[in-house]
Amino acid sequence: MLRPITVHKSLLLILLLPLLQIYASAQNLDSMLRVLPRHPEDSNKVKLLEHIIYVSSYKDPSRKSTLPYVEMMRNLSVLIGYPRGEASANHSYAEYLMQSGQTAESLKYIKKADSIYTKINSVFGMAAASAYYGGYYRSQGNYEEALKRYQHTYDLYEKIGEKRGQALTLGTMALLFLNLDRYEEGENYYLRSLEIREEIGDRRGMSHALLNLGVLNNDLKRYDKALTYFNLCLQIQRDLKDLMIIAGCQINMGNIYVARGEYDKALKTFKDSYNSYLQLGDTVKMGYSLMYQSVVYRSTGKFEKALDALNQGFVLAKRQDGDASDLVNFHMEYYNVYKAMGNYEKALHYYELANQYKSGIFSNEMADKISELKEKYETGKKEQENINLKRNSEIQELELRQRLYLIYGTGGLALFILIISLLLIRNNRIRSEQHTMRLEQRLLRSQMNPHFIFNALTAIQSFMMKNNPAEAVRFLSSFARIVRSILENSREEYISLSKEVQWLQNYISLQELRFENSFTSSLHVDEELDLENTWIPPMLTQPFIENALEHGFRGMEGKGELEVSFTEHNGFLQVDVKDNGVGFETGNSREGNTDKKSLALQITRERLELLNRGKRRKIHFTLESAPGSGTKVSFSIPLKKKF
Repeated sequence: MLRPITVHKSLLLILLLPLLQIYASAQNLDSMLRVLPRHPEDSNKVKLLEHIIYVSSYKDPSRKSTLPYVEMMRNLSVLIGYPRGEASANHSYAEYLMQSGQTAESLKYIKKADSIYTKINSVFGMAAASAYYGGYYRSQGNYEEALKRYQHTYDLYEKIGEKRGQALTLGTMALLFLNLDRYEEGENYYLRSLEIREEIGDRRGMSHALLNLGVLNNDLKRYDKALTYFNLCLQIQRDLKDLMIIAGCQINMGNIYVARGEYDKALKTFKDSYNSYLQLGDTVKMGYSLMYQSVVYRSTGKFEKALDALNQGFVLAKRQDGDASDLVNFHMEYYNVYKAMGNYEKALHYYELANQYKSGIFSNEMADKISELKEKYETGKKEQENINLKRNSEIQELELRQRLYLIYGTGGLALFILIISLLLIRNNRIRSEQHTMRLEQRLLRSQMNPHFIFNALTAIQSFMMKNNPAEAVRFLSSFARIVRSILENSREEYISLSKEVQWLQNYISLQELRFENSFTSSLHVDEELDLENTWIPPMLTQPFIENALEHGFRGMEGKGELEVSFTEHNGFLQVDVKDNGVGFETGNSREGNTDKKSLALQITRERLELLNRGKRRKIHFTLESAPGSGTKVSFSIPLKKKF
């Protein structure tokens, strides 16, 4: 269920906009600009410029249009010796630089402003500069440091009795606590902000605090409490008639009713929100209100009405330049409707579109990686088809030759024996190649475990849906590298130790994601080993690592521990895989794991048989285990150097 006002990071805007709106309604920018040229060159003109910059920044969030007035204010302040105006100009320019992405440069100017504020003992100015530092650290994701700065801001406002600044700062700190998943502290700070706003009679600010409290409790599924806050907010707004706040309450209340199955209430509330956004002229939010009505109709089986509302909402939302997340939300609702209708073809179509837009949100690089993976898969598939066609052709040719040899076999016993011997050798080679190919295919199937792939993709999708792009990109990249390595390395007899170590790191990190860090792992490589020059059969350890994760740690108390090590000993590469799992009798398989374990052992032994064939120094393999004491798998591989 999607909600436009559920992401806490956006709530700071709800707290800040009213102050700008109040001022914008109280002052007419055009009239101030008309007065400006005729105003005497004094401190009052500096204050007028300050007001112009303030209102202009509300109309132009980029603040580019404020630059001429910032420069005028700085020059005038220096000319008349008005340090507070000079500090304000530096502060305004720092805000512009921050908005334009020049973060480091902006800090230089806020430091200049802060220095002047401190020099003239302007506590209000120092508080504003401190709040700026808090906003900077928040933008960098350093929420703990941001909290310290905002606490200092609050202390300064408290020192001069600036109640409105205290309330605003508490609301901002509440948002930071939510960023840190410290929800109870966040709620307490919102309540403190609400208490101060009530004390000073700031009813508009009270409604904002109540809305934020409602959103917080809605996110925590404390629906009764959330509804109480939303209703209190609406009571205040009956007089204030701030339609944006009213619509925010209505949207969130509608989603609560949907979660509770109270669809009649939900539909009425969503229709009310549509009317509110209609009066505001916000077509994107009107579109969302219709989309939420579609959710209600879908949930009650009224699919035609659901599609009608969704189509109308989609048209409205596209009238303005929205971002890709709008397209994702609407296409996901199309997917949900068609899936509920049983029209899986259209459902799949919209699901794929939604994921395409979602991928675009994160990066084009991710799409390139997916495209590369698909291309590799298709290329590998075609290569396999060509190999099969070629092998069938060879077999047919062989059968034809055999018939010809039988017809002309009277040519001589010696020639017959020679021909038969050649054919037997050729047949043995073909059978050996076919056996090798089947073994490679079985190895590939065991490594391309569908259950593992499904869980990995599901976990990556979860990061995407939670708007966590960094983690999604990291794990999708690891997954792509794993699949690519499997497709490439399963056809190689030996690969470099560096490739094997990199593959294992990616594979284990994805398994940690899948099992939600229910085990710890360590990968040790002897420093004396030359990773690029040392060769090893690819992915020997994977079946046993998977067996440890799937079954070794199941049912055990405490956290699983997995250790993989590569060392050099007496001319051999020693590879050990150890776990502290439940173990098993070496003569028997773990309970419920007979097929998996026997398959892993069988594939490994057949691989080693092929690898050891014709070799003087052979690869040795041992498996040690006992109930309750874990399992250890060891390979002793003759050192093979590339150069």
